Amino acid sequence: MKYLKILGVMLMLTVLSALEMSCGGTNATSMRLVKTEGTVEVADGQGSAVPIKEKLGLYSGYQVETDKESYAWIDLDSTKLTKLDVESEAQVQKDEDQLELIVNKGNIFFNVTQPLSGDETLNIRSSTMMVGIRGTCGWVSVRDQTYMRVYILEGTVECGVTSPESGEVVTASVSSGEMAVLTFMDGKGDITVSRFDPSAIPGFVLDEMEDDSLNERVADSFGTDIQQWVQSVVTVTMPVTDLEIIDLLHTDGVDTVIVRPDGENSTLIVEHDYEESINIDEGQSLILEEGMSMEVTGRISIWGTLRIYGDFTVNGGSVTNAGIMEVAGSAEILPSPDNGGWMQMVNGSYTKVEQGLVSQTSLWLVENSEFVGDMTVYNTGNINFMGRITGNLALYATEERAAISVGMEGTVIGTVTLESGNQALGAGNYDSVVINGGNLYINAPGFDTSNISINQLTVNGGTAHIRQLPHISIGSVTNNGGEVIYKED
Repeated sequence: MKYLKILGVMLMLTVLSALEMSCGGTNATSMRLVKTEGTVEVADGQGSAVPIKEKLGLYSGYQVETDKESYAWIDLDSTKLTKLDVESEAQVQKDEDQLELIVNKGNIFFNVTQPLSGDETLNIRSSTMMVGIRGTCGWVSVRDQTYMRVYILEGTVECGVTSPESGEVVTASVSSGEMAVLTFMDGKGDITVSRFDPSAIPGFVLDEMEDDSLNERVADSFGTDIQQWVQSVVTVTMPVTDLEIIDLLHTDGVDTVIVRPDGENSTLIVEHDYEESINIDEGQSLILEEGMSMEVTGRISIWGTLRIYGDFTVNGGSVTNAGIMEVAGSAEILPSPDNGGWMQMVNGSYTKVEQGLVSQTSLWLVENSEFVGDMTVYNTGNINFMGRITGNLALYATEERAAISVGMEGTVIGTVTLESGNQALGAGNYDSVVINGGNLYINAPGFDTSNISINQLTVNGGTAHIRQLPHISIGSVTNNGGEVIYKED
C-alpha cells in the first residue's frame, strides 16, 4: 500500500451546517473498521500491513484502501459513520477532538446523526481541499488535488475556498439536494453549485439508504421516497455490452441503469447502430460511475439523462442529445474515414462537459439547446450553433476556404478565438471574439445574414474582414498587431 502524502499547498473548503440537528462531527475516541466487503487493506502510519479483525481499532496515521468491488465502513463513534467506495484510499489523522479523513482518491460517504460539540471537528480532505463537517450527511468524490465534488443529502451548508497564495476566498451556500464542484487551477479556487436528482446518487450510497430514518430525511430533499426509487434502479459491473444495456433499459419497471468499473474494464463501447442502438427514453437515466468512460462507434440517442463521470469519445459514431447529458471528464468527437462521426443537440437539450470538448469532425449542431463548457474545434465542414454556449470556443479552420460557419441564433457567453485558417462568423450574440491567426470573415457573403452582435473584437494577429452592414454591431475593436479590413456591401 502506498503511503498517503500530505502536500504542503492546501486549498481549504469549509462547510458549516445551517442545521443544529442533522447528521454531525466527531470526538474520534473510538475509531474502528467495523465492516469490510471484498479486498480491503489496512496499514499503520509507517506503511506496515495491519491484519484485519472484527472491529479493528484505527489510530492516527492508519490508512485504509479498497480494491475493485470492495468497500470499507469506518465507525468514528456510534453516531458517526463513513464508508469508502471501491478503489478508494483514506488515511485517519487524530489529535484530541480533531479528526481528519484524508482521501487520496475515490469516494467517501458520511452520515453523522448528532451535531458536534463545541471543540469537536471532523474534516474530510484531499491533499489540497478540505470539507469541514459540523452537521450534515452526503458524500465526497476526489479525482485529484485540483478537483473535488461534494454532495449534500440533508441540511444546508456554507462552502468556502481559500487560496493559500493570494488569500482569496470564494464562498457558496449549498443546501439539501445540491452539489458543489470545487476546483483549484492557476492559483485560483472556484465553486460551482447546482441541483442533483436521485439518479446522481451512486450505488455505494444507495446501499446505505435502506436505513429508514435516513431515507425519510433525505426524501424531503428530493420529494420522492428513495427506497421506492431504488427499486427502479439496476446496477451492473463491467464488463457489460451495449446490447445488455439496451435490454436493461427495455425492462419493465427499470428507470435507471448504473454501470460500475471493474479494474481495466472501465470503458463502455457503444458499437451498434440503428435498430440495435441505445435509446435512453424520457424519464430514464444511464449513469457511468466514477472511473467509467464511454466510446461511441455506433449510435446513441438521449431523450432522458446520460451522466458520465469519466471521459466521453465519439469515434466515428453518432450522438443525438434531446435530453440531458453531463460529462465530468473530457469529450472528443473524431471522424470516421467516410466522414461520419458527429453529435447534435436538439429540442432544448442540455449538455455539460466539465473538462472541455474537442471536435475534429465535420458537423456539430446545437439547435435551441444549451452547452456548458469549453470547446476546441478542428473542422473542414459547417458548424451551426442555434442555442446558447457558456464557455470558450477555440477554432482551428482550414486554409483552403472559409470552411466553418458559426451560425448563432443565440448567445456565446465566453470568448470565441480563431487560432488559424479561414473562418466565417455568422449570426448571434458574442461576448468576445479574438483573432490570433488566420482570416475571420464577419458575415461573409453566402452565410447567415441575420443580426451579429460582438461586444469586444480583439485582433492579435491575422485579419478581421468586416462587412459594413446595418445588422452587424461591434462594440469596440482593439488591434494588437493584426489587420482590420472593412468592406462595403
